[in-house]
Amino acid sequence: MKLSLVYLDDVDGGEMTFQQPGALHKARWMAKLLYSLKIALLEKDISELPPGTITTRQQVPNIRAFVTFVTHVYGIWWQTCKKTVDAPWHDLQLYKRLMQYKMIDKNIAQSATRDLNRHRWYLTAEMVPLALFSHNVPDRTQSTC
Repeated sequence: MKLSLVYLDDVDGGEMTFQQPGALHKARWMAKLLYSLKIALLEKDISELPPGTITTRQQVPNIRAFVTFVTHVYGIWWQTCKKTVDAPWHDLQLYKRLMQYKMIDKNIAQSATRDLNRHRWYLTAEMVPLALFSHNVPDRTQSTC
């Protein structure tokens, strides 16, 4: 999370140091995200290396776009949903953020929305009432259900 805040310039990175990852780490499935954040944060240093050492010139804008999406949309969604009962509410908030993100990057927003739609299988008539137990759902919304 701190990498996202440093990227957004919300927190002073100060003398931030990056450690080389070990063979096993808890966030292995998020490796692309973590490495992309680090590459974006170190972009000026990487540009001083010989061309093609870490990234090509064509990859840099794509990495920056990916990191911007993660820090503005996905990171918030991933960090805030900690309970099963909150999942439907958080998915709705994610969908709303994706609609807003279309103003920043239409292609990424459409791709993410398409992927999110593939994961609506759990929104069955039996599972939707689970959201009524979430403290995130406003009382006014719960009372109308």
